[in-house]
Amino acid sequence: MLKPLLLLLTLIGSGIPFLPTETPAHQARGATRHDVADARYVALGLAPQFASVGLLRLGDEPRASAILVTPQWVLTAGHAAEDAERGLIIELGVRAYEVVEVVVHQDYRPRQIGNGTDLALMKLAEPVVEVLPAVRYRGYAERGAVATAVGFGVAGAGINAVMSPAPSGTKRAGTNVIDATGGRIDGRRIPDNLLVADFDRPGDPSLNRTGRATPLELEYMPLGGDSGGGLFIEQNGSWMLAGVFSGYTFSVGTALEIGMYGSLMYWTRLSLYNEWVDEVTGSAALFRASELWALEAAAAMR
Repeated sequence: MLKPLLLLLTLIGSGIPFLPTETPAHQARGATRHDVADARYVALGLAPQFASVGLLRLGDEPRASAILVTPQWVLTAGHAAEDAERGLIIELGVRAYEVVEVVVHQDYRPRQIGNGTDLALMKLAEPVVEVLPAVRYRGYAERGAVATAVGFGVAGAGINAVMSPAPSGTKRAGTNVIDATGGRIDGRRIPDNLLVADFDRPGDPSLNRTGRATPLELEYMPLGGDSGGGLFIEQNGSWMLAGVFSGYTFSVGTALEIGMYGSLMYWTRLSLYNEWVDEVTGSAALFRASELWALEAAAAMR
């Protein structure tokens, strides 16, 4: 069975920012605009700039999403690696790769995604040569950027797929504005290691939770199975990985009426963890070499 996304349910008046709970796949809510064809989200997911996002399987069953960050390492959500260090497979391009090592971030806390670090790295049995690794964002100016979320989760239109989503295993992508990097939203504290966006409903600004109320053309919300998927931002024509999908909150009382509109979604903010990724994968020297090459190339063009 699909390992479901850990939903982050906000307890009103409890003083607890996030309470993760498991939700069966058949209860996942819609993620796409109800007035936009799903085929457009599928087409965006298949764009070559997002080829580094693959499907994480446990045996034959879809489990989560993951991103190739070096030729032999993928990055995913910490909760996607729980209780599954054997039998994990990553599908990238037209091939499948066996996972031989799992390194969960030392600050990851099960069922406390909002307060911990929901990241894990997985080493593959052999390097990937058909797909280029994602370029990781190395700055800290994520807030306000238009970002593209990519993953293999369940899907459905925002208002009519509350109980009958399409199954996981199909790659989709959509866009959203990164509204916040932590802070206080609706009177609740969100840690600054999370990138935050809300799922705006077309024509109904009353459901806006943070940031601007007008949805983007391909406004999108990742769901179960999208855990570990990537959030990409574009700068100067280059696509860079800025976040790893961890979970979302939604209004239980109105979900049957409005679907997932008005929900908040969270990605672990990769800019705070690049050094950890470099250390585990041994890619720090490679990054410094590529950075030096870029500086030298730019100087030569002057």
